Amino acid sequence: MSYGHAYACWLITLALARLGCCTLSLALKGKQVGPMPGVSFVVSDDEAGCIAGAGKVWLPPEGIQDLCDRGDSTPVVGKMTSEEGARISFSSGTTGQQKRVVMSQGTIVSRMKSGIFGSAMRADQRVYCYLPKGTFGGFGVPVRTWYMGGSVLLSKPSFASLDREKVLTVVTTPADLHAAVLQLPPNHVPFENLTIVVGGAALSSEVARHAKARLTRNIVLTYGSTETTTVAMAGIDQKEQHPGLTGFVLPWIRVEIVDDDANAVPIGSEGYVRIQCDGMVSSYLGDEAATRRAFRQGWFYPGDRGRLDEQQGLYISGRADSTININGQKISAEQMEVSIGQLSGVTDVAVTTSAVTFGSLTVVILVVTGEGYSEKRVRQAVEEEFKLRNYALQVARKIPRNELGKIERHKLAHLIDARRLPSARVPAYRNLRRGK
Repeated sequence: MSYGHAYACWLITLALARLGCCTLSLALKGKQVGPMPGVSFVVSDDEAGCIAGAGKVWLPPEGIQDLCDRGDSTPVVGKMTSEEGARISFSSGTTGQQKRVVMSQGTIVSRMKSGIFGSAMRADQRVYCYLPKGTFGGFGVPVRTWYMGGSVLLSKPSFASLDREKVLTVVTTPADLHAAVLQLPPNHVPFENLTIVVGGAALSSEVARHAKARLTRNIVLTYGSTETTTVAMAGIDQKEQHPGLTGFVLPWIRVEIVDDDANAVPIGSEGYVRIQCDGMVSSYLGDEAATRRAFRQGWFYPGDRGRLDEQQGLYISGRADSTININGQKISAEQMEVSIGQLSGVTDVAVTTSAVTFGSLTVVILVVTGEGYSEKRVRQAVEEEFKLRNYALQVARKIPRNELGKIERHKLAHLIDARRLPSARVPAYRNLRRGK
């Protein structure tokens, strides 16, 4: 499915489901995409965009409008069993390659039921979902709302119109929440009955503080994945009471923290996160290597490191593959980003590494600056909290993030100015670069 008009897109998606078709949503935007195993045809209002090897059904907007105006009494034929694939969703794709998972009708129903208990969905609920439809959240939140008899606002509202539209819940990403806070007029009065559910990426304390003060105090933070479902939740006040808290594990979800040998570690100890739950998928479509890494003995390993407390509070410290090892000193890129991101004048930040003299690594901190930025303050925080001395601090125009607000780490290398790395001042390295 690649259809720009939200109402028509949902009509087509639900009609295909009634016919027993397995669907996925993507935005072609005039592009010709390479072969995508499992895709037979594309339904689109984009005349130029296509997928190599797949058929195409082009539905111009006026054709859909005509169909909506006159209706269609053609009987729906087709049936989908509980085991058949009903929906394909994309993972977050922060490593540069989005993985795809296939969910059966039974899996989707299982997720709808657990999600209702998790979010205490009401039958009179009016919801707006900012999440991309290609993710399971962007598909699942509207379907879950309709499943309970609620209604979904399909046109993107301004926050000034939320009272008029009687929206009770907004489901969004940290990036979109940040953008919304920046667009609020100075005299805006916070909403009393609005709940904002934030998922897809970590919410910085700075954005959380402004959103709570200017939008609503009812902010719920979630942790989960396309491969599982919502795993943990916490209110913004709970997060403030428990620094570093990601969320409390939901009662019907099983989370364990394990060591390198997949043995459970004691409560409070850090290790690798693994998850079991109903509605969990067991493989990636067309990617056996990634499947072997992430799905083992009935568990899903999301690639996160963290710890659990005695109340089943989950504290995610960062990605296992983004842990930086500098001469035996291990540093979490995410933890450094959280710490630096709280400093005045830091609009956005990403931490990565770059090869320097004779193949060794150095930490590179990329900062998007704003009013009140102080390089001295950033360096002081880095050196005091993380005990780093040999690192590079560079200003960037923008940190690349995906639709969910997660940093696209594979793109960070293109932002680094090699001439300003610590090794560039070493004579032997300069000669090496000059070919001497």
